[in-house]
Amino acid sequence: GMSQPLARWCLFLAAFSLVLGGIGSDAQAKRRGKRRQGKRALTALHAPSYRECPPSREASDQEELEEELQEGRRSKSLRPKRVQRGRVSYYHDSLAGNCTASGESYDPEAHTAASRTLPLGTIVRVVRLDNGQSVMVRINDRGPQRKRRILDLSRGAAESLDMIEKGVVRVRVEVLRYGRRSSS
Repeated sequence: GMSQPLARWCLFLAAFSLVLGGIGSDAQAKRRGKRRQGKRALTALHAPSYRECPPSREASDQEELEEELQEGRRSKSLRPKRVQRGRVSYYHDSLAGNCTASGESYDPEAHTAASRTLPLGTIVRVVRLDNGQSVMVRINDRGPQRKRRILDLSRGAAESLDMIEKGVVRVRVEVLRYGRRSSS
């Protein structure tokens, strides 16, 4: 077998390298964390923040447009200003209560969504291509992280499109009203 001093030496080296590896990865993790803080994270929802988020100013715009839609009024405000096609997914329930990029809390019941490009506060109609179901949502966050998807919907909006089981569906996104705020 191996001589005892050699075995002890190997054990010492293995333990030492584990300790060094731990220190290195810890330092790297701290650096990564700082880098992430430096960049405004383009995550769907940021780390849980339990501070009170301010109410949204655009929520009333959304209600106004939904009323127009229900009343069947064919107004200019319901004519799409831009149309996009792609795939959408929806937020995980565990994100409820987190602050979104707009500063408001994520409410799974509200009809909201995350977009990488549309200004915050923008109101869009999302139409599921395979069954024609539609829902109106307000952009209040940044995401989705997956490049092949164009929106991440709230659970409530996803339920309106009957997509909970499928998870990802193809849609047409019609911009009805652009948000007043910049797309920070």
